[in-house]
Amino acid sequence: MIFRIVVDDIFNPSRKCAYVVRTPDKVSAESVLRVGSLLSNNTISKRYAFVYEHDVYAPGVHGYRNIESGKPYDLLEILGMAWSVEIGYLPGMTDNVGNSAAQIIRDFLGIEGVTVRTSENFFSKEEPDHTIRNYNPLVQYCKLVHMKAEGVFEVEFLGNRSVEAINRSIANPIRTPHPIPLVMAPDVADKWGEDVRSVDLHVSDEELEKIGKHGINGCGPLNLSLEAMHAIRAYFDGENRLPNDIELETLAQTWSEHCKHNIFSAQIDEIKEGLYRRYIKRATSDINSPICVSTFSDNAGAIIFDDDFLIVDKVETHNSPSALDPFGGAETGILGVNRDIIGFGMGAKPIMNSYYFCFADNLEQKLYRDRECLEEILPPQKIADGVIRGVNSGGNCSGIPTAIGASYFDNRFCGKPLVFVGSIGIIPRTVCGLPAHVKTAQDGDYIVVIGGRVGRDGIHGATFSSHALEEGVGTTVVQVGSPITQKKMSDAIIKQARDLGLYNSITDNGAGGLSSSIGEMGARGFSVELDKVP
Repeated sequence: MIFRIVVDDIFNPSRKCAYVVRTPDKVSAESVLRVGSLLSNNTISKRYAFVYEHDVYAPGVHGYRNIESGKPYDLLEILGMAWSVEIGYLPGMTDNVGNSAAQIIRDFLGIEGVTVRTSENFFSKEEPDHTIRNYNPLVQYCKLVHMKAEGVFEVEFLGNRSVEAINRSIANPIRTPHPIPLVMAPDVADKWGEDVRSVDLHVSDEELEKIGKHGINGCGPLNLSLEAMHAIRAYFDGENRLPNDIELETLAQTWSEHCKHNIFSAQIDEIKEGLYRRYIKRATSDINSPICVSTFSDNAGAIIFDDDFLIVDKVETHNSPSALDPFGGAETGILGVNRDIIGFGMGAKPIMNSYYFCFADNLEQKLYRDRECLEEILPPQKIADGVIRGVNSGGNCSGIPTAIGASYFDNRFCGKPLVFVGSIGIIPRTVCGLPAHVKTAQDGDYIVVIGGRVGRDGIHGATFSSHALEEGVGTTVVQVGSPITQKKMSDAIIKQARDLGLYNSITDNGAGGLSSSIGEMGARGFSVELDKVP
């Protein structure tokens, strides 16, 4: 069964939030209305409930019917509007509001298998303009509906190629504003399958360079240089075998610019030890302050605060994801540094966030990432608005204040903003009688993963972040974080599991997923059943 709940936005009369709910079994009209009440504030916001049925408009013409009036979908008539714009996440993208709503509905109805997709909806009497520009085709679709007369509609889908392909199945004008009840654009195929594959690297340098840049059979970028590919081939020649796909992916993650900082570590002219060792690491070693407890060895650094506590700090960049999806990229960034605090030592508590942004001031002409001028760079104002909302959302939904920050504007940042996000935490100096900043996985330990499901980018978070933004960047490289899931995880770790001594070592999954986290903690070897990872 599919039904649709539309709720007023009390702060913006022209905006409404729509919840499309799918349940495995039929639900009574009374239960649907009750769900609508749960998803809205009955005292100050209106809600409208519609159920998807067959033959609503005519035999063979399906659509939504107003539960209370019994009429076919009549929200445009109720509001006295002629146009509507629906903006929602693409299939495969995380919908945090939808996931929270689904949990509420599952608890209320007492059934499993409930899914919810949410969307923003705008209504107007005239053809909309500015609202259409607010969507990001990388992660969202846009549906434009024009009611030409009572019961006569024109519907157009805007977005990536898969979304716009829906238009070929619509013969405008049509009788229903919802030719499909739920946007189910063709999803990305599972290119991996279940079998581990060997990869033959005994090919031409041109083909080797192609594999190093674009990945194995289009499964995602490796961003390995030709020199790196030669080194990998030579190593496995010494082992008298071909590398497996997962081994190549793991090496690409470990050697990525995002994780290894090859540029900072490389020899540059007369600086043989590289910029990182000369100017960053050596400065800390030379000062050798007694308050420095942990530096360059964990997810974050820590200094002594007083006799009882350590202060933990972490800052990192999230530039490439924020250039493509400003909100999702920035939110994922701030959630990532929060996890670094939680993953420090035996687990620190994040207490404050920080930021520093570098944006373009304005963009007088359109700029593109590709030679064909098809992939337009997002306007600076849109990037700035999305990044600010993302950092705010990540902190606020996690109960962590964003206390300090700054912004810098220069038009040279129009192609790629700099998004620095930071987090500060606190941890007792000892946990269960042992130094809290020390952790060691023990032989025989089980590997336990908690948090959200693995995104479609999988192991490619690090290799994508190390990749130049150019033509052909896929639509699955930006995953949306889940601050509410992370808040639950943080509370369980900091408030219970840590002080009960339930684990020996902890770290966050980072840009390379299990390759990062388990590889760091299990340096002496480990066994992972990847088919059990959700």
